[in-house]
Amino acid sequence: MHLVLSRLEPQDLDAIVPMMFESFRKIDLANVFFGRKSPASYAYSKRTLLDGLQNDPADVFLKIEDLDAEVNVDVLDEQGHAVATERRRRIVCASNWKIFPTYVTPKEQQDRAKNNERQTSGEAGTTTKEESQKEAAFSYLETEQERADAAFLMEDFLTRRRRECTEGHVLCFLLFTDPDYQGKGCGRMMMQWGNDVADALMLPCWIEASPEGELLYKQMGYEGRERVKIQTKHFLSEYLHMRRPATVGRVRLEGKTTPFAFLRGRATWTCPRCKNLQNPFDKPRRGFTSSRRPVRVVRPRQAVYWAAAGGSAGASLLLFGDDIKHGWLAAERTGRVVTTLAVCINDYRVTLNEQHDDPEEHNRSLKACHKRCADRTLKAMEANGSIFIKLGQHISSMGYLLPTEYTETFVPLQDKCPVSSYESIEEMYLKDTGHRIEDHFDDFTKDPIGAASLAQVHLAVMKDTGQRVAVKVQHPSLEEWVPLDLALTRFTFRTLKRAFPDYDLEWLSNEMDFSLPQELDFRLEGQNAMYAKQYFERHTRFPLVIPQVISANKRILVMDYVMGARVDNLPYFKEHNISRAEVSATLARIFNVMIFSKGAPLHCDPHAGNIAIRHNPKRRYPYNFDVILYDHGLYRMPDDKLRRDYAKLWLAVIDADEAKMRKYAYEVAGIGDKEFPLFASAITGRDYRVLTRKEITTSVRDDVEKENIGEVFGQDLLAQLVQLLGHVPRIILLILKTNDLTRSLDEALGSTQPMRPMLILAKYASWTVWQNEKDMIRRRGSFLRPQNFWRLLRAWVSFMRVELKLFGYERYLSIRRHLGLDE
Repeated sequence: MHLVLSRLEPQDLDAIVPMMFESFRKIDLANVFFGRKSPASYAYSKRTLLDGLQNDPADVFLKIEDLDAEVNVDVLDEQGHAVATERRRRIVCASNWKIFPTYVTPKEQQDRAKNNERQTSGEAGTTTKEESQKEAAFSYLETEQERADAAFLMEDFLTRRRRECTEGHVLCFLLFTDPDYQGKGCGRMMMQWGNDVADALMLPCWIEASPEGELLYKQMGYEGRERVKIQTKHFLSEYLHMRRPATVGRVRLEGKTTPFAFLRGRATWTCPRCKNLQNPFDKPRRGFTSSRRPVRVVRPRQAVYWAAAGGSAGASLLLFGDDIKHGWLAAERTGRVVTTLAVCINDYRVTLNEQHDDPEEHNRSLKACHKRCADRTLKAMEANGSIFIKLGQHISSMGYLLPTEYTETFVPLQDKCPVSSYESIEEMYLKDTGHRIEDHFDDFTKDPIGAASLAQVHLAVMKDTGQRVAVKVQHPSLEEWVPLDLALTRFTFRTLKRAFPDYDLEWLSNEMDFSLPQELDFRLEGQNAMYAKQYFERHTRFPLVIPQVISANKRILVMDYVMGARVDNLPYFKEHNISRAEVSATLARIFNVMIFSKGAPLHCDPHAGNIAIRHNPKRRYPYNFDVILYDHGLYRMPDDKLRRDYAKLWLAVIDADEAKMRKYAYEVAGIGDKEFPLFASAITGRDYRVLTRKEITTSVRDDVEKENIGEVFGQDLLAQLVQLLGHVPRIILLILKTNDLTRSLDEALGSTQPMRPMLILAKYASWTVWQNEKDMIRRRGSFLRPQNFWRLLRAWVSFMRVELKLFGYERYLSIRRHLGLDE
């Protein structure tokens, strides 16, 4: 392997365009810029890159070739189809750098000049080239919704870039490496070239880093500035704005002018008084003295505590120095978290270092430590409020992962959600809309009918239509404290990871970083609700009601007022003669459709507070109810491959086919053989021995099995489970969360048919696989071809086997219902 860096030529685009799509296959945001892999996308990408290569003076395109390797390259025509094949030297990496010596880029200068010329000549209405390219960039997307999502993400992307890059800079716009050459230093070669150019020009460097590239860029001196994670219906925008300050030698220049005293070299650029001072970058030399007083020795642990508290308080005051009161409150919040964290870590270290001859005594001591730390943490969370309430609620539901002393202690947080004053709501409404509440609503209730950790809901009547609505308003204080509280959450879990490496819970703060900004933008929640409503309106067999969205802005959401009883309100079911078993089965169908069906949105927070049941006398028993789904802030859109592999994983679980279980566990979540038994128990909530005996659809989880699982996790596998969940993709974590919550709903309903939800899951999983097999066979040719016919027949038989099993079970339940034996 002999790698050489050089400038990219136009004829190289035939080779790098397919490589770019292959390199970016896991980065969903690339689909917004270039489209999904297809001849049309190839053609558009080639045109776009060629335009930058030939016409944009700010663009520099580079390539790395392996001089020891040659490959066949397809020559692409204007439609993106291969018209010929040529043998060429292998290009293994490519990049596009944009060099902007001033804030206004050369391309912007050209566009402004062209617009001025058009206006002078009466052609001001002509569409610019850049605008036409943007339109073309979205034309290859399949649906209007995809194009709308892409436009939203593109506008957000460009707005953030303009906000961050407010000075001359060097931008790494594109960087991708052949998958066969990743990890061999190609990306580092490219980044070093860009850094050297930026340093020569005394400019900072910027990059929008994908999660896969963050580590490399950090090693090259880049620092994270803003993490962006936005999920729309069809695309995931996830990247980190990173900046490398202008650097001369080993000195970072943060200003636009260069202090010559900092330039490296042997020439003396300093004044005579400073000439003999020690170079701050050299190692101390013998004979060098200082007039500073000796530094007082501080005990390491004290130094850590005081440095953390002082640094956090100082940072808070610097960040909010314009408002002393705010700065003091920020320091108080920070100090509360840091102090609690330090005391708890010290308590655990003392407890774990104690010597006990009796294991039972050691367990009692550890449980007491858990309880003390949980009580301290609860007080800090209640005092800080904000997102700490939501974090505590999440932790209280993690009984499979955390000690019961924590989960039980945090249960009160479920009912201690903050309530914002009506005056603060009025002020926020006026600030966000420019209108008073009375301008839009009559009879706006001052007391909320419900409150959660992020928002509260008021009843009102629309002034113009008289419609009764529910107005969801975000707690105004969140805008003030969320950035600081997220930083404190990251600091807490990062510190815990350093103190106790075996219990890495940093993925919890990462998930909050990812999900919370989306949940706090009610415009996204409104989009999610409308999309889910439209999707299920096409599936009329489901009695699902999603309130109609009337209006939405970032912190205020107005929806149709639709009320029902909580899903765990069993007296309501008895009063209205609603079958608990049928409610459980309906919930199972709805959420399995969300998980497995192509194009279905996945609601990732289906706890009892977000679901209501409403009696519907228009339907006959046992279908005389509607399911109302609230809170659409946390949605995901799993891709088709993930849905298919997840379905195959569950079918393997149901068939107790361990080989396929291991295969698809790796496909879905990258789980190896060593971690597989633990993952299988976590995903199903069952003892692994039950899974290997093909009993998952014929047995229910009893108290003995629950106790066995708890003992196994409590002994020596808890740390492994924590580490396992830290490496599982976020979408899988949310699917697991959805499965756990739906199991909890089934238990809350006290259903007498606990095996039915598993059979329903099997039905939708087998349907997903059956549809996928049909699509694959269709692409291979006619169904009448012998090979395709037999493959289709096998897939149909596999699907019908599950379908008939569920049909028989449904008839059995119907007979029991008619005989009065059910519920």
